[in-house]
Amino acid sequence: MPANVRVGFSPGANLYVPSGSWGTMSWDKQYFGSAGTRNPSYPSRLYAPATDIYYISAEVSFNPQSGGSKRVLSIVKNGSIVLALNMIPPQLALGQPADHIKLFTIEKLNGGDYVELLILQDSGVNMYLITGETVGNQIPTFSMASQ
Repeated sequence: MPANVRVGFSPGANLYVPSGSWGTMSWDKQYFGSAGTRNPSYPSRLYAPATDIYYISAEVSFNPQSGGSKRVLSIVKNGSIVLALNMIPPQLALGQPADHIKLFTIEKLNGGDYVELLILQDSGVNMYLITGETVGNQIPTFSMASQ
């Protein structure tokens, strides 16, 4: 049976990423979701309710901030197995477009496996993520779907 879930943040949420260490994204809003894909005790995780092939994707935007050399996203399975990683250099001048990162992977997950989104930046200061909703666009998001 197909399983689908998409999570994000409420508009106006102040989300910051500390500099220099990996952080786990916890999600406060669920746009849709199949049974067994979320556990309120672990808001950072998306669960596979059954063994299947899953399309897993994430998207975030940092507020423009100079400094550092990287903005990184990683999808991790069961707390330690890196499934996907995307690293971009930062925009070097304030006023430039936001540092926007997307990544996805297609993976076989067993029932009960979970995935999380880890995030890292090295600007030397806390950086805020852009949060908001427009028609058809929620940022940041983390989603998982099977067929």
